[in-house]
Amino acid sequence: MLSMTGNRKFGAFNLTADREDLAFVTELLESGDLTPVIDRRYELREVPEAIRYVEDGRAKGKVVITSEETI
Repeated sequence: MLSMTGNRKFGAFNLTADREDLAFVTELLESGDLTPVIDRRYELREVPEAIRYVEDGRAKGKVVITSEETI
């Protein structure tokens, strides 16, 4: 697939929580052969806004929820 914003190739896949699959994805990430695209970051208090953003179909990559709180 080609990105709508340029000539960068990307692919999509579904992943189950299988140990072998996770090890394979880890290798791809560490080698740089797989680069996740982070679309937006939201604070924990902004979760409702993040959900609306995803449900509206505006997300073009991963939507990340962050928390500065320590547990």
